[in-house]
Amino acid sequence: MKTLTPEFDNPDAEAHKLWLAQMGAEYLQETADPARLLDRARQAWQQQGHSEEWITQRMTGQEPGNKPTDPMTEQELIFAALAELSTRQIAESVVASGMAENKTAAQSGGHIAAQARQQLESQSSTPEVTRANYLPPVAVKAVKTVKASRKA
Repeated sequence: MKTLTPEFDNPDAEAHKLWLAQMGAEYLQETADPARLLDRARQAWQQQGHSEEWITQRMTGQEPGNKPTDPMTEQELIFAALAELSTRQIAESVVASGMAENKTAAQSGGHIAAQARQQLESQSSTPEVTRANYLPPVAVKAVKTVKASRKA
């Protein structure tokens, strides 16, 4: 005859067993079909009050919020993308290698975007880059030099 141990005498034990069985079944289903896991994550984030944009960014591997580009306007983002694209294409066309060659490509790419911005500003008579979107400067901490002491 089997005697029951105190943990099996607990009236909540059956509920815990059912819950564990359900979690195990869900885990097996999510392992077989990862889309279920994504759906569950989306539902959890929605219940937490996150926006669809935030959820989409999170699910596509983008870091939602607090990026250096967050305060940028659409125009500023477009000109930054133009500078990056131009830089990459120039670097690829000259097969840039090393810091000096890539710096030259970056300067050329930035110059192309600057010209496009200036041309748009002259046509529209409105500045596309504004001081309102600058991030505050990062304080630079003083670095102490430490001299190694020599024992004679």
